[in-house]
Amino acid sequence: MVKDESTLKLLRRIKQSKMIEGDGKQFMEYLEDLSKENYEAFKIHGAEMNDIHKGYAQCVDFLLECFANCEKEPNITEQHQLGSMA
Repeated sequence: MVKDESTLKLLRRIKQSKMIEGDGKQFMEYLEDLSKENYEAFKIHGAEMNDIHKGYAQCVDFLLECFANCEKEPNITEQHQLGSMA
């Protein structure tokens, strides 16, 4: 659950496609905070919650990776190029 008004405003701007300078960095920081909070909860909860925390971590890590790499040019392999010619 989002805990502060500035994060709610950030998410609202992203949803409405009205982003301003610095929103990407702020969103990455938000995801990193979620990751840290999940890790702390993982250490506190019992083993029965491990799968939940691992799944949560995978989702957040995936989003962080996507945002970190979104400006990189895609690496198109020869196999993909050949597949598109068929």
